[in-house]
Amino acid sequence: MKTKLIFLFVAMAFSLSLTCFGQDCDKLLNRQTNAVNTKGIVLKALGRLVDGVAGTNFSKLSSTASDQLQMFDAMLYNTCLQLQTVKSDGARENMEEKTRNIAIEMLKLLRQSDSLTPDVVNLLAENGVITPSAPGSDTPAPVNSQPAPVTPPASADDVPPPVLPTPPSQPSGGSFESRTLPCQQYATTKANDVVFRAMMFETHRDPQIANTIAYTTAIEKLAKSVEVAINSSIDFYASAVNEDSADKELKLKIGTIVDRTLRGVRIVCEEYLENTATQRWRCFVALEIDKDAVLKPVHDALKQDGQLGRALPSYEKLKKTAGDVFTFDEQMGF
Repeated sequence: MKTKLIFLFVAMAFSLSLTCFGQDCDKLLNRQTNAVNTKGIVLKALGRLVDGVAGTNFSKLSSTASDQLQMFDAMLYNTCLQLQTVKSDGARENMEEKTRNIAIEMLKLLRQSDSLTPDVVNLLAENGVITPSAPGSDTPAPVNSQPAPVTPPASADDVPPPVLPTPPSQPSGGSFESRTLPCQQYATTKANDVVFRAMMFETHRDPQIANTIAYTTAIEKLAKSVEVAINSSIDFYASAVNEDSADKELKLKIGTIVDRTLRGVRIVCEEYLENTATQRWRCFVALEIDKDAVLKPVHDALKQDGQLGRALPSYEKLKKTAGDVFTFDEQMGF
């Protein structure tokens, strides 16, 4: 009986984890109808179901804000798909945290546009997701039930690239002090337009085992982050020209190309810390790979697909958008 209860508890916990981070990957935003699944965003931000979550409207959103939401939605969708294949606990925790952070950014953007109803605003304020505002300022704008039809552009090159907001330098609320970890200076692509980078660390009594686990996890993290950046960029442009790029075979094809090209990854930093009291080692590993080595094969392969030809911008445009998404995604995860 005791064994059955333990199994039931584990099954319930596993089911909740899949519900929040891996199985329900439906897109939250419909670009054509200007509809957004607020309940789904709240679920991803808070990690739990919420009753009474009302709808939103886009009547006060600028085109830039709409593009930001579209890119956030694509990032959430592709991160969700990648979570189904993540093997290491470190990479999974990192991607789950990014999922929460991106969902929170979406809710903040909707809040700024007065698109959230008072009950949702109160719920998010109670959970520290947004800052409470003065009384009377939470009245939602009237819903535009018949948005103007969107005329698709001729090709993806006619679509302006999304403008992602700058992530906050530190979390809002409380007092946080900046700390620089070993190899951390290599973990961002913000100041470098030619490489993708990733940094991970692991602790073990054997420094070589710590190094091996950190390296393996960093490789997986880099692969998944690059896949999310590429898929999200393609989804954004495909949606803008009314083409469907959310094909599982396409995602698998991109993942295969990324895995193959990541063989050219370089170790740019290895540092060790020893805890003399516990005699345990912590190894930090930072990796990098040239953007062209990863993105060019993907772009060339997809250009041969007639169905997605219009959904792909020029290589340089895709490279910049994917780089911006990767950088933003990494900054949101730390």
